[in-house]
Amino acid sequence: MTISESEILDAIREAANSNAGGPEDVMTITELAEAMNVSPRIARKHVASLLKSGAMECVHVRRSSIDGRIIPVPAYRLIAAPKKKAKR
Repeated sequence: MTISESEILDAIREAANSNAGGPEDVMTITELAEAMNVSPRIARKHVASLLKSGAMECVHVRRSSIDGRIIPVPAYRLIAAPKKKAKR
């Protein structure tokens, strides 16, 4: 099964809009995978593709680790498409 980039972007936007655990536009791989109902491996593959194309960026957020410590972890957000310059 193949998924187009626009379908991936739509799924990520929808997942980000339903994110109750943090800033609306920033999600970890685990949060994206759960929201999109895919495995973390599949989510990571799509995020890597979007990072490479410049449609997404990596930032660090603080999350609670399994032992209760608050640690910085990578999270991702979509970047708004650059506006095209008007021709003169």
